[in-house]
Amino acid sequence: MSAPRKPHPIESLPFVEDRVPKSQTDIRRCFWNVQPTGDYGEDCNTGQKFAIEYLRYQVSFDSGGHLAFIVGHMPRETTGIEVGFLSIIDIAAKSGTASTKSPTWNLNALLGQSDFDIVDIYSARGQIPFSG
Repeated sequence: MSAPRKPHPIESLPFVEDRVPKSQTDIRRCFWNVQPTGDYGEDCNTGQKFAIEYLRYQVSFDSGGHLAFIVGHMPRETTGIEVGFLSIIDIAAKSGTASTKSPTWNLNALLGQSDFDIVDIYSARGQIPFSG
């Protein structure tokens, strides 16, 4: 008898789902299992929160990265969830390349917060947040 499978830390993300494959060609792990509400603004906020959780995961587990899998599992016709998620990933990428030039954006401070207000982040940067 084999030992029970130990869950991978990525399974803690709210949009990742492990499932029993239906066939040998079926995937076991879905990296983008989300349900849009139909409210674009609410879905953007959900996507932004998912991105922050993903970035925290990346920092905590120093993984090789799962972004390509996540984006690969996103639908072709995006909803607010995908737009919100990718907007935060974009901001994080920009902050990495310009962190010494832009004191108004501190990704490490954001990741360290237990909760955050995305509107405050955009306001500090002089941008308008997503609206529904």
